[in-house]
Amino acid sequence: MRADLIALIGINNSGKSSILRFFYEFRDLFQNLQNCIEGNGLNNILGQSGNTQSFSPLIGEYDDMFCDRNKENIEVTISWNDECINSKNQHEISMGITVFRSRPNWHVELLIDRTRFLAATFGQIRVLEDRIEWGDRVTTKKSTIHSIFRALTDTQYIAAHRNILNANPSGQRAGKNYFDLEMGSWFVERWRTLKSGPKRSDYELSAKVTEDIRRIFGYEYLEINPAFDNQTLQVIIDKRAYKLGEIGSGIAQFIVVFTNAALAKPSYILID
Repeated sequence: MRADLIALIGINNSGKSSILRFFYEFRDLFQNLQNCIEGNGLNNILGQSGNTQSFSPLIGEYDDMFCDRNKENIEVTISWNDECINSKNQHEISMGITVFRSRPNWHVELLIDRTRFLAATFGQIRVLEDRIEWGDRVTTKKSTIHSIFRALTDTQYIAAHRNILNANPSGQRAGKNYFDLEMGSWFVERWRTLKSGPKRSDYELSAKVTEDIRRIFGYEYLEINPAFDNQTLQVIIDKRAYKLGEIGSGIAQFIVVFTNAALAKPSYILID
């Protein structure tokens, strides 16, 4: 994962969507790890096989997260290079996470320079205000690992969707979110608040989103307004008014995604 645009290319059913959705479904686990780091709790979870974890409520059954072509656990490795504050030497640090298929538990191992970290051998991990002492092996800046897990927990998953109107069944407010998107009538109400609410920053955000979309589509003029019933949007393009359903789903997706991204300010936007 890096800055700029990354595209996943492959045949159907090769796992492209699974990779993107992985960051959404494992976000709570990454947040759990970040909390352990911030709260000086890494010593309590390393090597333990009974770390419990709840995952996204959108997962129908726990087994749905796993590949249906084998019976293996899910194994994830997060690796980075970091400089020791004292020696200035570079060290490879990695966390190997195993999520067990048989039960909602996970296990994490720490490796430094490909050597398994054991408290009995290397000492306890100490998380201080600005640095982390990995036992007596190495001391690194806290900001490095903080930025890694912050990026993992601040992603925004854009699941496949047709338009903003079909997110709530039968137009009812059955749910506010569609994965990481605010959709349906909830989004229309959000847009109304951004355009006419009390905060100047909200109005400026809606104006910026509108201008970006106008520029991308090459319109001379664009105005986006909520309909009177909060069920759809009315769009004025080059002085002609349209209901959102009259101009196709493409511009609707831009409006929804741009607005949600502008509000969330994610580290990565994962578009399925």
